[in-house]
Amino acid sequence: MQLTGQLITLDRTLPLVRIADRDLRAEYAVSFSREGLKATVGDWLELQQSSALSIPQIVSVLPRSTSLVRRLCREHPSVGTGLVDEQLLAANFDRVIVVTALGRKTIDLGYLERQLITAYSSGAEVSAVLNKTDISQQPIDNALAEVQALAAGLSVLSCSAMTGSGIAELAELCPAGSLTVFFGRSGVGKSSLINALIGSATQVTKSIREHDQAGRHATVARRMVFAEQRAYFDTPGVRSIGVYQQDDGLSTVFEDIGQLAGQCRFRDCKHQNEPGCAVQSAIESGELTTRRLMSYLNLASEVAGDDVLA
Repeated sequence: MQLTGQLITLDRTLPLVRIADRDLRAEYAVSFSREGLKATVGDWLELQQSSALSIPQIVSVLPRSTSLVRRLCREHPSVGTGLVDEQLLAANFDRVIVVTALGRKTIDLGYLERQLITAYSSGAEVSAVLNKTDISQQPIDNALAEVQALAAGLSVLSCSAMTGSGIAELAELCPAGSLTVFFGRSGVGKSSLINALIGSATQVTKSIREHDQAGRHATVARRMVFAEQRAYFDTPGVRSIGVYQQDDGLSTVFEDIGQLAGQCRFRDCKHQNEPGCAVQSAIESGELTTRRLMSYLNLASEVAGDDVLA
């Protein structure tokens, strides 16, 4: 018989698929593996089952409405230029919440821009959360303003999974019937935020390190958590984020520079020393920072693959 289900857990055993309100372990059909197909948490799948007692076989992945992808284009000594490493992190969600932790360290704006490019390229709604306000050693309002300035229209919240501050506002971003993906580095408190939202310690967490107040890597299995007609997905923390071919995310995050570039005298302006460069004029007037321009130029080169192909 043919079945349709949603992949809800990837761990060290067989994938767990929700089929008609039942959670069943399934395995990949030989044809699925032979074609090099990949499935991720949130994917809707077509399966076949020979009998009620047999293990369902995953035969195909249905088209995705949204997808969170980490993509890197690089050189490889055995393959040559243009090898693409792609990791599909989640699919068919409604919102990506990019989580950053406050503490003793300042916010890594460059890394956060990478996260936002990836999030906006997914096709879903995007928000940012500054967690751990209870241990922050910088003014919260300043941190909120810094992150808000990274993308026009970005909604940014501050909260603490430990004290419960801001959790009610966070819950408003996750309406009934929605799937929300929490995306961020290891130790920023993604699992703790999900636990605070659902009111129980479903997700495994670990204590922070004393010397820098940073969290520890806790999430290994990739799984959706369900509570009150809502679903949450805690992505494992990633150290590096490639943004190759994520043009939509780049243009969204750097919309300000895109608008300025449209005012440059030359269409192929590199925003370096060209006469009539509106971007450089914005830096001179203080409207734009040199850090943001350099970040844009580096990321635009990576998105286009120029950093490898040059």
